[in-house]
Amino acid sequence: MNGAADPVQILPIIDTHLYRRGVATRGDVPELLDVEVIMPGRPGLLDIVFRSGGALRHLVAGLRHPGDSFTSFPDSADPSLGLYEDDLGLAVAVDATSDPEMLSHLARIVMEDETRGEGALPDASTGTPDRDGGLSDVGGQSRARGQSEAAGDSGAAKYPEAGGQAGSGGKHGDGVFRSGRDAPAAGEYGGRSSYPTALPGRAGGVAGEHLHRIESNDQYTSTVIGGGTVITLFRELIEGGDRGVELLCALDARGFNHLAAPLAVWHRSGFDLGAVQEYMPASASGRDVALVSLRDLCSAGCRPEEAGADFAADAFNIGVMTARMHLALESEFGREKVDAGVLASDSVDGRTAEAAAIVRSMEMRCYKIRVHGDYRLSRIVLSDAGWHLGSLFDGSTRSSENVSSPLSDVASILGSLHEVAEVALDQRDPASAAETGELVAGWERRNREALITGYLSVPGITGIVPPSRDSFFALLTLLELAGP
Repeated sequence: MNGAADPVQILPIIDTHLYRRGVATRGDVPELLDVEVIMPGRPGLLDIVFRSGGALRHLVAGLRHPGDSFTSFPDSADPSLGLYEDDLGLAVAVDATSDPEMLSHLARIVMEDETRGEGALPDASTGTPDRDGGLSDVGGQSRARGQSEAAGDSGAAKYPEAGGQAGSGGKHGDGVFRSGRDAPAAGEYGGRSSYPTALPGRAGGVAGEHLHRIESNDQYTSTVIGGGTVITLFRELIEGGDRGVELLCALDARGFNHLAAPLAVWHRSGFDLGAVQEYMPASASGRDVALVSLRDLCSAGCRPEEAGADFAADAFNIGVMTARMHLALESEFGREKVDAGVLASDSVDGRTAEAAAIVRSMEMRCYKIRVHGDYRLSRIVLSDAGWHLGSLFDGSTRSSENVSSPLSDVASILGSLHEVAEVALDQRDPASAAETGELVAGWERRNREALITGYLSVPGITGIVPPSRDSFFALLTLLELAGP
């Protein structure tokens, strides 16, 4: 504890915050779970965790002298939350996520590791324990962004025959998942990993003072500080730990560079409260890039490969990124060998009965690994550095420990390609539907093939997916049909 706060004065502040956020529930009395002074004085900061409306919530309140003038973000509601009194006298409490000065102070605190959580690992400057109890470097990778230790250089695309490359399981045996630094029993998926509050090799101050908000929703806020750093604060917390934070740190620790690298994680009293990452300005989401390609194709009326905004190279690179992500996740969390019939049974319904029967009839090697779980074109981003994952703090990636066949992610993003193609078709003149439909279908075929080719071109990937062409496509078809 950096200081004790008065719980009696906190509840009215929480009530005002809930009202301003539009999430106040009639008759609901918030339950205060934890409050701590993380920066004493004026300005000061209080960190508050509470439960309201069945949700675990988080509020960082800044403390200012009455009468102090300050600015707030243009899109913010009134940041004032009420009065608070301590040994220094009366203060005005404000929502720190709406107050650039308070947010800058908070980012420094997190980066300097002054609010170290009870589950934090030893001094970040010494590294983080690896799964065998030694130390491995987490930060300061020298590889260029977009490269991965797990993947290596892309080779020629191919569909290996059965009995091809061995799995890339490294120290894992089949049926053993690794989540955290100690192995659970075989076949079990263990508890969440623990990561240092400040990642080694990346500590330092927050550059500059210019701030601008890039995201604000019911789940979290993300704000760019100084042009090179983004701080994300969670408004809703995940019981037992944030799986998005776990995924982010695990991928980074395994050398997967298709993401905004974590600089620090704010973890206190058993809660993941926020994260600081490199800022990678995005030019467009994958969905937007694909739609531009389709509109250009439909306007030109030519073959997809002749269109000016051909998407095939992008689709190939997305496939490569996807395979590298899966190899990194398998390296960090392990894998479990499963019977193809079990996967078929998990996916069977009226739409999938025939495909499930085909999978059950084939002898194929299948594995479950930790997967992204919400992998769509809208969740990946193109920047000047190339393709990378978008925020891991949206959707089920925060709340669910998604474990499935790696092809479930592939099926999901292929389904996203189809959805974008349907959107583009709906936007065209119905009078030319037949001609446009043929163009769009050709675009989808070309980019499905490019994405799958990119995925299979990464060395080691056939160790965790069915290695023969027939079994690969049989399982992929089943998972596509079983998707939403």
